[in-house]
Amino acid sequence: MLYLEDENFLSQKDKDFINNVILGNNFPFYYQTHSTKQGDHNSFFCHNLIRRIEDRIEGQDYHSMYAETASKFLLEFCKKNNIEVKEILRAAVNIVYSSSSNESPIHKDHDFNYKHLLIYINDTDKNSKTKIYDIDEKKIIKEITPIKFKGVCFDGLPHSHVYPTKGSRAVIVFTFR
Repeated sequence: MLYLEDENFLSQKDKDFINNVILGNNFPFYYQTHSTKQGDHNSFFCHNLIRRIEDRIEGQDYHSMYAETASKFLLEFCKKNNIEVKEILRAAVNIVYSSSSNESPIHKDHDFNYKHLLIYINDTDKNSKTKIYDIDEKKIIKEITPIKFKGVCFDGLPHSHVYPTKGSRAVIVFTFR
C-alpha cells in the first residue's frame, strides 16, 4: 500500500498562494448539498480546480483559472517523493465545517485504481482526521491528523473524514494515476 506523509514540500510562494488566494476573501467556493451521494445530508463548499475525469468535456482539462497553479503542488509533492503522475483525474478545494453528522460516509472517489493526494491548508480541529479503510471497509488502516500544509498520498482506498467540532477543515484534494 502506498502511504506517504510530507510536511515540507510546499515552497513559501506556494504557502503564500494558499493563504492569500485560496483562503483569501475573493476565492469562489460553491455550496454542495451532498458529499458522496444524493441525500447524504453532508453539505460542504467546493471549488473544482479540475473536473472529475468522468464528468470532463473532451479537451477541457481545467475547470478553474487556479488549476494550473494548484496542480504544481501535486507535481512538486510527487517529484520530491518519487511518485509518477501520468494523469490528474480530479482536483478540488473542499471546505467542511461542523455538521449534524460526525463523519462523512466511507467512499472511494473513482471506481478504478488511482492515488490520492490530500493537502491540508488551514489550522483545524486536530480531531477532524481522515480515516483510510481496507478494501472491504471493515478495518481502519490509517488515521491522518490534519496539519496545515501537510500532504498525504495514498492509494485509492475507501476513506472518510471526521467533521470538525468548531471552525472549518480546508483540504486540496487530488486524484491521479
